[in-house]
Amino acid sequence: MASADVLPITRDLLTDVIFDSPTRHEQFKATLLRLSPLVSIDRVKDQILFIGAWLKFYQKSEDTGILNALLSRGVYRFELWLTRIIGRSFVKNGLLKLCEVPPIDVAMMLHACILSPHRYYEDGLVRFPQLLKIGAFPLEQIAALINPRTYEFTATSDQINHWKERTGVPFDPLSYKDEVKDVTITCPSCEEDLDVAWEDNGRGYEESAFLRICQKCGLSVSHDRLRVAKFLKDLPDISTSDQAMLRGTLLNVNGDVELARARLIALHVTKALRKDDGSLPLLSETSMAEIFQVLSQNSQTKLRRDHIAILLRPYAQGTPFTHDLVKAVQGLHRFHLDLGDTGCFNPEYLSGPCKELSVACKKYDAFLELIAFPEGVDGAVPSIDLDLVWHTHQLDGLLYRKTVVELTGVYADHISCTEDPEFFGQQSVV
Repeated sequence: MASADVLPITRDLLTDVIFDSPTRHEQFKATLLRLSPLVSIDRVKDQILFIGAWLKFYQKSEDTGILNALLSRGVYRFELWLTRIIGRSFVKNGLLKLCEVPPIDVAMMLHACILSPHRYYEDGLVRFPQLLKIGAFPLEQIAALINPRTYEFTATSDQINHWKERTGVPFDPLSYKDEVKDVTITCPSCEEDLDVAWEDNGRGYEESAFLRICQKCGLSVSHDRLRVAKFLKDLPDISTSDQAMLRGTLLNVNGDVELARARLIALHVTKALRKDDGSLPLLSETSMAEIFQVLSQNSQTKLRRDHIAILLRPYAQGTPFTHDLVKAVQGLHRFHLDLGDTGCFNPEYLSGPCKELSVACKKYDAFLELIAFPEGVDGAVPSIDLDLVWHTHQLDGLLYRKTVVELTGVYADHISCTEDPEFFGQQSVV
């Protein structure tokens, strides 16, 4: 694969090879000129500030041995923020009030969510309309809370009080870990509320061997049982609802909504899983491993076997989100470290003209041309500076979808090679 950092800012030498239609080429250039700048230098600098603050928090948490706990709880706190703060907010034009800006751990979960455009958009359409309600990631508001020399994130008293009032838990993620020992989950069988410990000698909710017996129905609730419940919850509605679908199937490879295709996939999965008596697997009697095995070995299904693992990927974790946010944040860490090696977190650099960022933005325009006109190019892997600009554009949320589709004809997704190397080659647009 060619590295995109070797691409010239202007691509006249490549034009004869890649573009078979001057009209299409001219249309792309005209659209790009009309939409420019796609990404402002100030917004890229704001993202550098946010990443620097997160990197400091991440490293400190890792050094003290509490990183995994904070990430697991961060996903839960992200859901709290969406449902109890954004869900009750009168957000206008995608602008959050300062008091609605989330804690840094929640902000990072939102950041990772939006940086998976297809999964973000599907969850926004189907499960969490709050994601689309807020519009772009609040980079400017968050950057205003970060000291550009120390990278310390300092919330306002209004933020802290508003969060506490709406969620009932501490704003600061470290205080949350110290003070909140239990979390309430719902039994996936009888829907009884279960108060479970975050930590319990290996069997707490954030721990790998999580186990809790529901006193009402007797179900043994584990992480795998929650994953199975998440999967099976989508299946019963398939035969009765025209809107039913499995996660991750609503958008086609171009990012277009294709409900008929999603429903067809769900029907094939249901058919493959039905037993001889017509029943589906029971929550108390199956596992995700068994579901994978049945789908893989069923000779009657029209499902492509090499795609079954991809199909079940959203059910590899039991959170309500399609994307594995903990894994996504961990995958982004390598990128953040590489970004730090460039020296961009140096306060003197950010206070200067940042000419390199201007060059990176021009390279990003060329990169979008590769997406729009990929003929003759085997693939392109964005360099660090280009990837930073691409991330910044993606953080525009729905505006990213609008502009990138208008420019390239596809809703360009972004699967990190570090985060998900197995499927990077299959799902990356370029």
